[in-house]
Amino acid sequence: MADWAEIGEHIARVLGYKEMEFVDAYFENLAMTSGEAIDANSVATAIIEFMEGRNMWTGPSSKLLDELNNQERSKGRAYVVTNKYWPKGAGALSGKLAEIVPNLKDVGIICHRNFDEHRHRYEITLVNQNVRSPPPGEGEENSSSSNSSSNYPSPPSPPPGDGTPTDGLFGFGNSSNNNTGDGEQAQ
Repeated sequence: MADWAEIGEHIARVLGYKEMEFVDAYFENLAMTSGEAIDANSVATAIIEFMEGRNMWTGPSSKLLDELNNQERSKGRAYVVTNKYWPKGAGALSGKLAEIVPNLKDVGIICHRNFDEHRHRYEITLVNQNVRSPPPGEGEENSSSSNSSSNYPSPPSPPPGDGTPTDGLFGFGNSSNNNTGDGEQAQ
């Protein structure tokens, strides 16, 4: 994409446009496209709403699905949960997340998926970069709970071993994984 922006900028200058006019329009269009993708995806909008005011959330995809279902029902939007495009299981939610990871990143929500060897399942971590940490010495202490909804939790620990990721981008699309698709590892 960077090559395309550079080529487009050169062409725009030859055509008489101002410096950086093409690049600015190009990135503005990319941002609009990402916003449209989020607006069209009920899971993305639910996650953005779920993460409002939270710095981080960690848990299995089944727990995240329960949280999102409860959120939508409590806001009087049960029709979202019964929609045919809404994920019905943990594996379906993982698939939906894989589709929207780049779009969520564009709005400041980072998704990670790490394998918990103790529980033999994948843990999803959502980090909201839009929530500011308090100045040092103020606010609540960091929580060590795995399902922390505290506004100021400590960052997730690196995976055990040599630190090399083994499950690809967000853990999806890598055929070397022996994943059943529901957030648990096949035996």
